[in-house]
Amino acid sequence: GAVLISGETGTGKGLCARTIHRQSSRKHGPFITINCGALPSTLLHSELFGHEKGAFTGAEKLYIGHIERADKGILFLDEIGDLSLDSQVHLLQFLEDHTIERLGANRAICIDCRIIFASHVNLETAVEEGQFREDLYHRLNILRLHVPSLRDRREDIELLANAYLQQYSPATRAFKFSERALESMLRYEWPGNVRELKNRIHRAVVMADNCSICEPDMGMKVVNDQQAKIKLAQQRMDIDTEVLLDAINRHNHNISAAARELNISRTTFYRLVKKCKIKL
Repeated sequence: GAVLISGETGTGKGLCARTIHRQSSRKHGPFITINCGALPSTLLHSELFGHEKGAFTGAEKLYIGHIERADKGILFLDEIGDLSLDSQVHLLQFLEDHTIERLGANRAICIDCRIIFASHVNLETAVEEGQFREDLYHRLNILRLHVPSLRDRREDIELLANAYLQQYSPATRAFKFSERALESMLRYEWPGNVRELKNRIHRAVVMADNCSICEPDMGMKVVNDQQAKIKLAQQRMDIDTEVLLDAINRHNHNISAAARELNISRTTFYRLVKKCKIKL
């Protein structure tokens, strides 16, 4: 069955997918990854389904797509929420009949692969706003795993930080964190999650003047209460009346600008305004 991994960018959804592959009966088969947000929609169809030689201008040879390469293994479709509506139709068809047709071909190929999906966007909201097909959402939302953000598992921060510090420290120097640096890491909101933690520690090892990693080496800026409130609101989509009113007033009732600051769509903004009974 399909697996859907949800969670913010940088939480380790790809790592989860690889762990599932290693523990599955398909562990000796291929593990094929494609990031749906990294390619323009014009190329994505060809990348997923492949094409025959001469299928279009520039198609000089046969190209085996990612789905076909994943036969007898696992296909990991990352950032599935960025898939165009046109590609969503073709993917839904593949999930229904397990066959594909290369671009420019006139025969169907049976593929036996398990698909793991990952998304940093809220797919339920995307369905509401018409950006994601509801039938595809129900088809892939069979087994759901949610990877929590780093700010929601602060007890892991010190453990992860020390593991990355050991990984990046050269054999000739034994680095350690100062008490102030550890305290800052625990207070910081980590918008980039574990990926950001990893990168900041790598930077600190390069920048540190001595073996004690200090707060400036990490380059973190601990946000004030208002900024923290907004960041939490972005993640939880549970914005209270006070935060909405503050955003509306700060942008002189420019709804587009207020929605942008909170990193939500205008549609969602109006829905929250209605929910909080705010009169614009």
